[in-house]
Amino acid sequence: MTGNSLHISRNLFARWRNIKTSLYRMIQIMKRNVTNLRLYETDASFEMWLQSSLNLPKDVLRIGDFNGLWRLSYLDGLDNGRRVLKLLDGIPQRKLNDEVSFRLFSVIGTVKFLRYVMNSITHQSEFYSLGRYEMFLVMSPLLYAQISSTTAAGYKLYRGSTIVFQVYFEHELLGKVPRKHFLPWCTSGSVKKFRTLHQKLIEDGTEEWCLVKIMPRKNLHEHLLPDNLGLFASFVTQHYVSRRNRIIPSLEHWIPHCGARLILNANYTPRSTKKAPVASVLPSQLQKSSPLSSNDYADNMNIYTEFGELTPTQVLTLFNEFINWSEFHQSPFMQAVESQKHKQRLLRNLDDEDMTEESGERHTIAEKSLKMRKRSDA
Repeated sequence: MTGNSLHISRNLFARWRNIKTSLYRMIQIMKRNVTNLRLYETDASFEMWLQSSLNLPKDVLRIGDFNGLWRLSYLDGLDNGRRVLKLLDGIPQRKLNDEVSFRLFSVIGTVKFLRYVMNSITHQSEFYSLGRYEMFLVMSPLLYAQISSTTAAGYKLYRGSTIVFQVYFEHELLGKVPRKHFLPWCTSGSVKKFRTLHQKLIEDGTEEWCLVKIMPRKNLHEHLLPDNLGLFASFVTQHYVSRRNRIIPSLEHWIPHCGARLILNANYTPRSTKKAPVASVLPSQLQKSSPLSSNDYADNMNIYTEFGELTPTQVLTLFNEFINWSEFHQSPFMQAVESQKHKQRLLRNLDDEDMTEESGERHTIAEKSLKMRKRSDA
């Protein structure tokens, strides 16, 4: 048997094993009389086979890519379609502070689905209207590191999206799942272009993936009002273009001479009490999310303090203080938020892919278009 034939045989064997395991677990779930059960299958050719094998009730099996909601939402924005609403049809709508409305079990390979659920909270649309849910997601170690990183992590891991995620959601690492149970099997041939921690996380991804429980925070609106969700996301996005941006000079760009309020604020003086260390997978990762607080002030705020030094709750505290200053509503920050929204619309029209070699060119085009628009308005 040749190497290629052996590889194909292993894939077929793994796929058949996955199918049998999935069928067994699905039958066990159905025996518990679970109400309003949904099974989403991306390949329509499996529909008849699944229906006959599981003897599924009507409307349980849906053909569609649930993990691709981000793509359907993007297409709906282009033609005012109803693809997302059609896929979510029949799921009861509840408020975010109610009890758990549904549970989702899935495997995700990229951060795009998590970005979608974050955006749904920011814009209070689509997935947000379904209330408070539990997601049990299997993901790669690299993806888990991107959502659970702390300030000790590298620049590529602890980013603005990490902060928004940890403010919006609770997360907990439940365990590890063998990667070979999922297809396609990944190879380590492309890890040479990554460095240090990235390389380690990619290589770990060939062995085990992470099983993570994710839930929207029940008390989110107690610390971040619904009307301020969009402002908070813009605040983080604009200031975390570089983690080395200094806090006081950046805020004085919006409100001149506001730095003295932070330096002289007694809340920002050094505190003697130290927080207990949190159990972690890596030194720079949280195994379980920390409680949300909007009263967590950074120690010893000064002219050199950088945004990358702040924890998510410290960013939330700083944001709430910033928007409560009397000059905030007359500051250029609100205009910058609108300009950022316009720029994002332009970028979406150009391409919806992640950062690539062409991303710099796309940003340049968006900037030029924005300048031309300002000139025409003038």
